[in-house]
Amino acid sequence: MSARPVGARLRTVRRADHAATARLAGAGASEARRALLAMERSRGLLLERRRADGRAELLAALVWWSEGASLRIVALDTRPQWRRRGLARRLVAALATRARRLGRPRLTLEVRADNAAALSCYAALGFSVVARLPAHYAAEGGGDGFALALAVARAR
Repeated sequence: MSARPVGARLRTVRRADHAATARLAGAGASEARRALLAMERSRGLLLERRRADGRAELLAALVWWSEGASLRIVALDTRPQWRRRGLARRLVAALATRARRLGRPRLTLEVRADNAAALSCYAALGFSVVARLPAHYAAEGGGDGFALALAVARAR
């Protein structure tokens, strides 16, 4: 594994970033997921770095929206060559900070039951399975899903 990205900068996703964050989801992302990424109620955080040529390189992105007492993660994607370097942890930590400031006690998300890599990542970040979602991904050619949640300590 290579070193963590030097100079990775965290910032809020802007409207001009929507296409890049949708591309980061990859060619395997369903049309429904790409539509979710572009929804007006979505907000996002991203990590980028400056390449040697001075251009920004998108490393990872987290798309979320407010849902009841929670902030719901709609998508969390990292470029394959930048995985396992703590980028997802950094994005989730930033969203947890935002949730505390907004008085939201938890982060939530849904994931395919057969996505072992994502389930492992979310477990390492402290998420717990709160429900099984039978046939939740059937329309996308998948099967069951899980609803996950992470309790966020209140700001003092």
